[in-house]
Amino acid sequence: MAARYLSAVDLPNLYDALVVEGFPGEKRILVEGDSWASYPLPTTGNLACFVEVPEEMTVVLNLAWMGDQMIEMCQGRQYELFKKLIHDDRWGYKWDVLFLVGGGNDLVGWIFNAAIRNPGSPSSNPEDYVDRAALEEKLAELKSYFQRYIALRDESAINRATPIVVQTYDYVVPRDQPPTILGFPVAKRAWILPKYQERGILDPEMQKASLWILLDEMAAMLQGLAAEADNFHVADTRGTLAIVSPDYRRIDGDWRDEMHPSATGYRKLTGRHINPLIRSLVP
Repeated sequence: MAARYLSAVDLPNLYDALVVEGFPGEKRILVEGDSWASYPLPTTGNLACFVEVPEEMTVVLNLAWMGDQMIEMCQGRQYELFKKLIHDDRWGYKWDVLFLVGGGNDLVGWIFNAAIRNPGSPSSNPEDYVDRAALEEKLAELKSYFQRYIALRDESAINRATPIVVQTYDYVVPRDQPPTILGFPVAKRAWILPKYQERGILDPEMQKASLWILLDEMAAMLQGLAAEADNFHVADTRGTLAIVSPDYRRIDGDWRDEMHPSATGYRKLTGRHINPLIRSLVP
């Protein structure tokens, strides 16, 4: 089947976009998140471009924005807008899926800053580069932000039974490839590699392996939350995309830059893991 894609620009006329222009039996997905769901061009792609309820007509309303962190998304105007869209009698709608694409910027930002350390002398054990106590503390904080969305959903009379779906990102490799759009650079440097260089951690293998510890532990946190909370589901997308070398610079494979997949990569993530999970949850 096909899908329709809406964004924040459609909010003033959302009733028309969702109801008047909708199709009988159309499934609705509300997306909130970061750049993995918000790169603005079809050529760059994002998860929201390809998420759908397979074999059903689907409409996707995408609220995601580049650079967003869960620590920001669960408060302020973004959080209030999400609340309106699932709660309020005037603004609220019944959704079939709430898709949260979050945690990645938190992980490579304030969590990385607290948890990645230089052991003082070169080591071949990636655990020596990770402060486990700090990582556990920060992931517990990140967990609380996901729990805020679960509580928000549970308080909604019309969406209390709506599944929340999250994903685990994939194995990013620190490397010197900043983002580009249509061939033009949109940042002066990559995101993760400079953080390692600033700490004096220069071994590419230890950079990669220590970052993967953080990714795996965030995935474990989400899976643990899924075991605790009702109707909270994790699409484990790790290991889906090609693992590239630190000197990889192409944009025609699974990755477009250091931290973001290409359109091909996003299709793999949704097609192999996210959309099948959604299909299993939507009657």
